[in-house]
Amino acid sequence: MTEIAKLQKKLQEAGDATLPLSKGKGQTAACTFVLLGDKAEGWKNDSLTALLLLAGTGHFRAGQQKWQVKPGDWFLMAAGQDCKASLKEGLLVQLVLPEAFSVKDLKKDLMLGEAEEVGTHGRVAVDGPAGAAFLAALNEYQTSDSVSSVLLKSQLLTALALALRALNEVGSLSEREIRRYISENYVSTSVKDAAAYYQLSPNYFSDLVKKKTGQSFIELVDEQKMEAAVRLLARPDLSIKQIIGLVGYRGKSFFYEKFGKYYGMSPAAKRKELFRQQGINL
Repeated sequence: MTEIAKLQKKLQEAGDATLPLSKGKGQTAACTFVLLGDKAEGWKNDSLTALLLLAGTGHFRAGQQKWQVKPGDWFLMAAGQDCKASLKEGLLVQLVLPEAFSVKDLKKDLMLGEAEEVGTHGRVAVDGPAGAAFLAALNEYQTSDSVSSVLLKSQLLTALALALRALNEVGSLSEREIRRYISENYVSTSVKDAAAYYQLSPNYFSDLVKKKTGQSFIELVDEQKMEAAVRLLARPDLSIKQIIGLVGYRGKSFFYEKFGKYYGMSPAAKRKELFRQQGINL
């Protein structure tokens, strides 16, 4: 069982929707794990608040903006912002920051211009660099000593900076680069493998591929496999059974079904056509 699953179980057993990470006098900031059910729940942020969704799927609304959210989504909400979440088995980390924190200060520390956005929303791999920094920051909420506020801000800035870096890198991930990766790895790759390669969450990577190419990751991989299969079918030294394995399919029936939908004929019929074009008689 993962640490996130353990935390969900602990909340459920406690019969409480929230679990504060720190208590007592001198607390530098309020941080809670919030367990959200299927019922929509709303609240208003009294201070600058950072949120990170660790588990669950659904919708999150801030003011007039609405997002479909998945694990790894993070938000930076200004004071006075109305929020509403409707999540299935959602687990949200809510970091309410001290009044001394402001978006203006964060932008200055991140060396951003006045017109640039820190970003009210982004998505990271929960187990990636930015997600790890968000989670590491939680340790500071369990401490209330003289330096905890400084360390807290440092951890948050690190998390935001890494998230911004990820967003910038994602913006430069072109259709050409996506197709290059698939052409070199189509035989055995998966969405999870490709997302890990680019240090993104699988869900976010899938959305990005669709946006950049107009096709899903699976469609692009199947396209590469079908094109490779045709090239191999033109070779008389390979059997169809061998070709199925070489392009990454495990079963004959599944390969035939895919091939038929893509080319409108069976692999055997396509092979005969290719041989005829090459003047090969077998």
